[in-house]
This record gives sequence, C-alpha cells and structure tokens, in this order.
Amino acid sequence: MRTFLGFLPRTIPVIFLFVCISSNAVSQRPWIKGTTPSSVVSGNLDIVANTLLTYGAGAAYSYDQGAMWTNTAGISGLVRCAVDFTSVTGSIAITQQPSAQWAYIYFSTNGSSWTLSDSVDVQSSEVIEVATYGFNYYLATSTAIYVGGSEVKKIDSPGSGSPAIFDIASTSTALVILKADGVHLSSDAGANWNEVRFPNEQPTAGAVENIVLIGGSVYTTSVYGVSKLDETTSRFEHVSKWPDSVAAPNPLAVAGDAQNLVALVNIKDQTQMYKLGMSDTAWTECGYPLPGTGAGSAHDQFVLDNSWAVVYHDNPESGTRGIYRYDINDFTDVEEEDVLLSTHIYGTETGLFVTEPPTLPYHIRVYDMSSRLRYECDVEGGTVNIPLSQDLRGVMCIQLTANDGKYSRTCLLR
Repeated sequence: MRTFLGFLPRTIPVIFLFVCISSNAVSQRPWIKGTTPSSVVSGNLDIVANTLLTYGAGAAYSYDQGAMWTNTAGISGLVRCAVDFTSVTGSIAITQQPSAQWAYIYFSTNGSSWTLSDSVDVQSSEVIEVATYGFNYYLATSTAIYVGGSEVKKIDSPGSGSPAIFDIASTSTALVILKADGVHLSSDAGANWNEVRFPNEQPTAGAVENIVLIGGSVYTTSVYGVSKLDETTSRFEHVSKWPDSVAAPNPLAVAGDAQNLVALVNIKDQTQMYKLGMSDTAWTECGYPLPGTGAGSAHDQFVLDNSWAVVYHDNPESGTRGIYRYDINDFTDVEEEDVLLSTHIYGTETGLFVTEPPTLPYHIRVYDMSSRLRYECDVEGGTVNIPLSQDLRGVMCIQLTANDGKYSRTCLLR
C-alpha cells in the first residue's frame, strides 16, 4: 500500500529544488505530500500500537506512513494526546473539549478502534500530555498530574510555587516532567523528584523546547543541539550539537527509532530536516526544506514511522497545511541548481505568483510530480499571476529560465 515518488525520467530536464542551507548532505529530494483526513481538524501525530495516528478534532490511522488514512472507531471529541503502555499491551488516548471539566480516557490494542474506559475530573485545566509508568497512566494538565489505575488520584508535581507544566514522558524506570522551572525526574512513581541538570554549555533549563521518548530514552532539543537523559545521574548529556553551518537554529521537533534520530530545525525562515545515525557524531542535512517559510510544525506533529519521517506542516506562504512524508533510507538524489534567493514563487487559492523574478525576460514552465509539462509561457514583465486550472492542482515544480540561469521551486497548488 506504500505510495511514493519514483525515479524521475532522465530525459526530462526538470529540477526539483527548495532554497536550502548548505551543509554535509545525504539524500536530497522534496518531501512527498500525503493525504490529510478530512475528519481531523488539527494534525498531531503519534505512533501507538505500531500504528501511525493523527488526531485533533477527530482521529485517523494509517498503515502506509500517511499515504492513506482511515477514521478510527469508538473515539469522539477533541483528542489531546495518545501513548502506549510500557508494561501491558495496549494504548490510551485522552479527549477533552476546550475548557471542559472532565477528560476521557480511551483504550485500544490496535490503534484503530477505541473503547471509553475512564474519566478524570481535571477541574477545567487543559490536558497537556499523558505518559504511562507500570500499569498506571499519568495525565498532565497545565497545573497538575493525575494518576489513573485502580483509582484516579492527584499527585504533587515538583517545583516551588506550582510552575506551569509543559510536558511529561516516561521510561520503564522513571517519570520525567518539563515545567517552567526546569526538568524533573522521579524513580518512585512521583513520590519524590530530582531536578535534572544540563550540559555545561547549556546552563539553564529555559532553552529546553520539549521532551520526547525515543527508543526507551528521553531526549530534549534546544538551541544547543539534542541531548539524552542519563537517569542514573539525573543529567542530560549532549548527543550532538547542531552543525557549525547552522546559524541561530530554532529547533522544532525531534523523532527517532533504534537506528536514527531526525530533527526539524527552522533556519532563516526555512524548516530543514537533519539526520543523525545512532553511531554518528554529526548531523547531516536530509532532504529539501519543507514547503513555504516560517516555523510551520510543532514537536507533537513529527514522527519517524518505519524509516519514514512524517510531519504535519502548516505552509503560511500559501495558506495550506497537510501531512508530508520523507523516506530517510531512500538515497536517491535530485540534482540541485543555484537559486536566486530574492525570487519568490508561491501558490494561493486563486493563482500561482512569481514576485521579484530573475533577469527579464524569462520563461516559466510548470511540471507535475510525474515530470509532465502542465503549463508554460514567456514573461516580459515583472510579477506574474497565473490563474489556476484543473491541470495546475497538487504538488508542482515551477521552473524559471532566464539569461542568468534556471530557478526552481515546488509548490502545493489547490
């Protein structure tokens, strides 16, 4: 059932290109636009019961890394989070309507069908995340932690003055919580907490963006790089810093499996993915940047599913959003050409726009992802607006040819 972009015909001189920051590079290709289930309003992503799940106002699952989606059964409401149990077979998902007093717990053994199993009075506090530890679940709201099992009870969270809770995760031996005052660890089901320390280059917890469970360990991202928690010392240790060529990084998310870590980093208004093998010491750039500009993805919208990076990405440049996929083990390259950074090529609901074009006059060609020519014209003036037709829908490669070179970009046209 897997659907992917195959090899491009060698006879058609089409260059698929995104403006990108150069560094040590591995496979360089555009992301593949997957389908987005109409029943899911937002696009949080998780792997539960070995199944890719997207959720928000509704939920759907996929067995082919987001190429196709099927609505889940038995779950309703605004889905806030989902996680696997560590000690028993099964997964839970939490729903809570905005400002609602109660949160509802759903249980599943396959990720596709769910059964209502419990409810928690969260006193109208917003559900942030859920973790499992042993046979219990730990539901974190912005102000408290609730433990569910044979009974539901509220436990004290660490830190003085009740600082806000941002995230919670668990390993087989510890609970980890991210709060406004730092990261805390408990090895006794929340009875006692230790403050987690950071590498010397990262003196404060304020730079921590999120915590995430990967391969049984807790990782965190910051402007300094990605770090892994050493539970025995209650300390984060650097896995690897960002490449020296990456200036002023804004890390958005990290995901991984037993072989690789992948990270999304916003650099100079472009969202770029980096890859780090578990035996590697340095990150390498992987793929072209995601379409559009701006930081359009969050840490709970990015997963690695059977070596496919899957992200829910908001493209503010075109006003579109959706799920994109990238096979990090496909080492096929698409040849690069220089790009004029001042040229902007983007699509909206009304047309395809080219602003601040290269040297005039120039020729414009639009190809689909099967390298078929869909549109071409000569342009004598400056900014151009090409009205959309039925042939100009979907992911398209726009190629400009001028006296001083070729300039290309992929856009999603709807």
